Amino acid sequence: MKILILGGTRFIGKEVVNGLKLLKSNITIFSKNLSYKNRKNYIIGDRNNNKDLTKLNGKYDVIVDFISYNAMHTKKILSMFPSSRYILISTSWKDLKNTSNTKDKLKYIKNKRLAELETKKNKNVYNKIIRLPIVLGSGDHTGRTDFFKQLENNMQNIVYVTNPE
Repeated sequence: MKILILGGTRFIGKEVVNGLKLLKSNITIFSKNLSYKNRKNYIIGDRNNNKDLTKLNGKYDVIVDFISYNAMHTKKILSMFPSSRYILISTSWKDLKNTSNTKDKLKYIKNKRLAELETKKNKNVYNKIIRLPIVLGSGDHTGRTDFFKQLENNMQNIVYVTNPE
């Protein structure tokens, strides 16, 4: 099985790639992470650059997309590979009040929702969206693992992860 991973060089993506390698899958990774530059089946590129996307030639059975942040990203990949199974890795989100502090988060949430809608409206019934609500573990570049806050009923609960294993 030929699998294209968009992203896949950090945290969750890295774990998925390692797991697929154990299964002896034929994996190609597309990312702008230069530290993977000389590795086999690695394509350096930025998905916002159409010239870089042309490097993704070939046929893939499955595409796992960790880096789609808007509908345009998703639509482009779906149009390039209409017969491939597309799996969008999204994030959990909730409705936020529109304030000056939440402006960037609201834009991110809106764009993620639009990417999900693009996946849903595609005619390939095998396409899926995986929305991960909470992701904790060692190697998390977002800092969620070290300190995760949850607001519930106006009370602040703090969860410290002391052993991510």
